[in-house]
Amino acid sequence: MLGAGAVGVMARGPSQSVPMGSSGLNPVEVARNFINADSNRDGELTRAEASRMGFATMSFEEMDRDFDGVITRAEYGDATR
Repeated sequence: MLGAGAVGVMARGPSQSVPMGSSGLNPVEVARNFINADSNRDGELTRAEASRMGFATMSFEEMDRDFDGVITRAEYGDATR
């Protein structure tokens, strides 16, 4: 019998996995890529910031859906689905 503080106890409950998008990245990885590239933390990626992205499925122009010269987190998220 195991006492208090015993090692080897299995957690029970729902799976903690996060589904992957068609890009092969899960939403956490998508957010991490965006945050890491957003050097000034303004919530938008300039062309220079986007060039530092670890992963992109489209060109800057394709991700910039509203043609305002920056990529928002929503635009990047849509591009990785």
